[in-house]
Amino acid sequence: MRHSSVFVSVILPVLLLSCLVAGSQSVVPPAHDGRTIASDQKIIDLPLGSRQFKPKLSLQSALKIAEAYIDEEHINISSYWLYQADFILYGDKAKDDPCWHFLWINDGTVGGYIDIIVPMDGKAMRLPSM
Repeated sequence: MRHSSVFVSVILPVLLLSCLVAGSQSVVPPAHDGRTIASDQKIIDLPLGSRQFKPKLSLQSALKIAEAYIDEEHINISSYWLYQADFILYGDKAKDDPCWHFLWINDGTVGGYIDIIVPMDGKAMRLPSM
């Protein structure tokens, strides 16, 4: 019986007070695109990168060229898998060339990756690993 009086006199008021505090906090309204923001913050859209041209070489064609290069150079990729494919600019600042970049990785070995780039002229090359 004594435990029930402790519950009623101590724990119950704490629970009720916490419910009242939680209910009185303001809810942040969702933004126009469904994201929630604080009332004093403003969402701005980031500028999108301009696409100046369509790649002359498709991703599928570039991957075939990269795989043929791996065969021609006798690079053993039996324990590797294709992890990433990106369309990048490669070269020095004066002359960045658009290229497809392919990354094969391997489990557990230091330097366990192979980088191959394929420029739009279709001549694949391996990037040196560090």
